[in-house]
Amino acid sequence: MAFFMSAFMSFVVTLLNVGLTDDLINRWLTAWPKSFIIALPAIMLIGPAVKSIVERLVLQDTAPEQG
Repeated sequence: MAFFMSAFMSFVVTLLNVGLTDDLINRWLTAWPKSFIIALPAIMLIGPAVKSIVERLVLQDTAPEQG
């Protein structure tokens, strides 16, 4: 997940910052490893909390109605 998300996000941000230039791919390939180094620990730290919140929300939506 971190691999693909960091690739996509770093590409979009690089594209927005430099535009369609000849060195876009080189700049992106330089930025991608840096973004992956940030994304992997972030997902590992934040992921369980997000999963817990989503599970609670889903359980609330699927709880049987009383009455």
